[in-house]
Amino acid sequence: SFLGLTQADFQLLDRHRELLAQSTDSLARKFYDYLLRYPATAAVFRDFSQERMEHLTQAQAAHARDLLASHLTPQWLHAMADIGARHYSLGVEPSWVTGAYAVYWNHWDDVLAHTDMDSAERSDLRRILFRLLLGDLMAQIDGYSTSARETDAERT
Repeated sequence: SFLGLTQADFQLLDRHRELLAQSTDSLARKFYDYLLRYPATAAVFRDFSQERMEHLTQAQAAHARDLLASHLTPQWLHAMADIGARHYSLGVEPSWVTGAYAVYWNHWDDVLAHTDMDSAERSDLRRILFRLLLGDLMAQIDGYSTSARETDAERT
């Protein structure tokens, strides 16, 4: 793949998916805590009910679990491009999306740091997770930029 991920990489990730997925509820809460800390992003959620925020948090946890299993297939990448297009239509800034990926990285890096495993395997998993996150982000940015170009073309 463009990111240098191989079938062997995905097999290693699959072997540790349960470990990484078991704390996705916590990851999702950290994700929204991060977004709510900053005035620009907190304003997006200002009028959301507690119920809607809980739904979004559960959806984010599901996204994290699904990302771990995605293998960045063409179907996954297309679905993430659609999310990027949706973010564009909602006025979500690319920097907000990009910054939130650091929450994922920090969370999974911490999980690996506190797991007893071979250091070479931990290093491989860190590399794989980093590239997995980049792939997910790239697909969302592709969808976002495609929508922006289409909007620009409609205006001219």
